[in-house]
Parts: sequence; C-alpha cells; structure tokens
Amino acid sequence: MEFFGYISLIVMGIILGIMGAGGSILTIPILIYLLGTPILLATSYSLILVGTSALISLIYYRNCISFRKAIHFAIPSIVGVFTTRDFIIPSLPNYLGTISTDKALIVLLLIFIGISGYFMIRNSAYPHDAQINPSLGQYVKVTLIALSLGIVMGLLGAGGGF
Repeated sequence: MEFFGYISLIVMGIILGIMGAGGSILTIPILIYLLGTPILLATSYSLILVGTSALISLIYYRNCISFRKAIHFAIPSIVGVFTTRDFIIPSLPNYLGTISTDKALIVLLLIFIGISGYFMIRNSAYPHDAQINPSLGQYVKVTLIALSLGIVMGLLGAGGGF
C-alpha cells in the first residue's frame, strides 16, 4: 500500500503542477488512507506541500501579482494558521461526543470540499472591473475573510483553493 501512496503523491504533484490547485484535497486522503499518516500530521504535511507549491508559483508569477493586496490577505491568513496550530489543535479532545476528533476533521474537510466545489461550478457574479481605491469596509471584510480562511487552513490543512 505504501508503494501506491508514493505513486499517488507523484501523480498528485503532476496534477498540482498542471492545474495549480487541489493540493490538499488530493494530498490529505493519500497521506491518511494510503500511507497511514495520522490526520493531524497529514494536515501539517499538506500545509507544507501546498505552501511550497504556492511559493514556487509566487516566484514564477511575481510580475502578475499585486503584492500590496496579497500581503493584506496573507498576514491575517498566516495569523489564523499559526493561532489554530498553536492553540486550537493542541486543545482538541480525542473525542467530540461519540465521534473521534480525527473523523470529525475528515467530515469537516469533506464539507469544505463540497462547499468549494459548489462555488467553483456556480455562475460567478464578480464584477470584472476592480476598484482602484477600495473602501475601509472592504479592507475589513478581506481581513476577516483571510483570518477565517487561515483558521480553516490551520485546522484542516486545506485552503489554497478556498
């Protein structure tokens, strides 16, 4: 089974390289079910793998990025990830009621995968003309979204696609 896990990771890397997305959605199940990695460790590995892929993409597409906007989104996201990893994850009990925390995290990951899949296939209502000077309310909204996403990334090891 370990052999199939490594082959799957190679295929996942190729898919991630071609499509530029889906890293954690593919990585976490491979690590858990084919390589037998515990869920919390698998989410840590996923953060590292997907983060490395994002860093490589950042370097490659550096001329196409608005770094001011990216930093405004990245800082609250990173704060959310580190807060979750340092405070929330260590304080989680082994069981949440009658279900183990590992299974609850997997179910939560599946829910987020379903939600992100829905938003990927529905018609987008985004305006094509971006505002040059966003309002303070928009900055606050982006900050709260980034912080929330950071918490989800820290908890589930997923988030780039979200």
